[in-house]
Amino acid sequence: MKLDERTVEMRTETTDVLASWARLVVEERGAKGPRGRDVASLVSFLCQEMDWIAGHPAAVSFDEEVRQLLQRLSALFGPAPVRGMPLGACVEPECTGTLLAVTRGAGGSPGQVSCDAGHVLPPRQWLMVAGQRARWSQ
Repeated sequence: MKLDERTVEMRTETTDVLASWARLVVEERGAKGPRGRDVASLVSFLCQEMDWIAGHPAAVSFDEEVRQLLQRLSALFGPAPVRGMPLGACVEPECTGTLLAVTRGAGGSPGQVSCDAGHVLPPRQWLMVAGQRARWSQ
């Protein structure tokens, strides 16, 4: 078996960072800890505690550390493939383009809603577009 040292190192760093934040939650909140010390268990636990973490004074540090991990992981493995899911006609006046929900990876949440004619809808308009699509499909 051949292991890539960079990948093993990155996994260890990821586990250490996530475990550190899980420990903070357990110690300060008195919450029951994650099921295990593997990345999936730590991520699941931290996701469940996200509201508490977001209100914590160290929330900015949490965001910075996770963002740095994601950047290093992306540099190591490359970006996930981009997919565009058609949402229907563009909502911009006089535009004949099609709106696309642009996601990275399978089943990901949209990172952007854009039109194939070139313009991008800001996130505040996404729910409006979703509501229009739901009404049109009825």
